[in-house]
Formats: sequence, C-alpha cells, structure tokens
Amino acid sequence: MVHWQHLVIKYRWVFVLIFLVPASIVSRLYSTIRSWLVFQLLRNPSLHSRRVSHVQRQVREWNSKGRGKQLMCTARPGWQAMSIKVGRYKSTHWNIDVDLHHVLEVDESKRLVRVEPMVTMGQLTATLNPLGWTVPVVPELDDLTGD
Repeated sequence: MVHWQHLVIKYRWVFVLIFLVPASIVSRLYSTIRSWLVFQLLRNPSLHSRRVSHVQRQVREWNSKGRGKQLMCTARPGWQAMSIKVGRYKSTHWNIDVDLHHVLEVDESKRLVRVEPMVTMGQLTATLNPLGWTVPVVPELDDLTGD
C-alpha cells in the first residue's frame, strides 16, 4: 500500500472532523431554516390549490398527448429518492413536477394536521415537536416522504 493511502485510512477521522461534521451541521441548519420558512410563507391553502392545479395541468397535457405512448412519473430528482437504485426511467418517462411538500395547517383544537403528499418526516416532526405531538410511528429517516 502506498504511504499516503495508509495515512488517509489511518487518520480518516481528521477528514470527518474537519469536513464532514461541519458540512452536516450546515446542511441540517439549512434544512431546518428552509422548512420553517416554507411552513411560514407557503402554507396558504390558496397556494396549495395553485400547486395542485399545476400538477393537474401536467397530467392533462400527458393525457392529451397520448397517455399510452409514454409512462408517467414524478420529476423528483434521483438524489431525493430513498432508494439506492438509479432511476434511469426518469429520462424515458413523462415527468410531472409535484411541488407538494408543505405542511398546510395545524389545528390544535381538532388535533388535526394537513400536509401535502411530499412532506418529509423531518418536516412533520419539526412541526409537531414544539406542540408536544408526534406521529404513532416515526421512522428514523427525516427525508422519507409519504408519496
């Protein structure tokens, strides 16, 4: 084994400490701030209706162009998937932009939470924790969605 490879393997904790830990902290901070801003600014039900209409328009367009010619899938990028499988089908399928990843409302009196289908477990948990609420089963994957 080359000498520098031995050093990299033996002292990989330095790389983790200097690069990976700060990067994960910055990523988590960004995600938390983004989720809070999205919840505060975009939970308006009228915006939800517009986002649903956008999805409906795309599906109608796919349908009018001959739905049997090309299969349909979400346009969510592969890096957001929870699978290690590479989604090569995205390049051959009709991609639908499903921008439905918002917590719409929390009604504390009715103990009701309305969310869009691509809300992540992390978003949902971050919204419910301050209220002392939780979902009955909480997977340990913050990026998991309900779609």
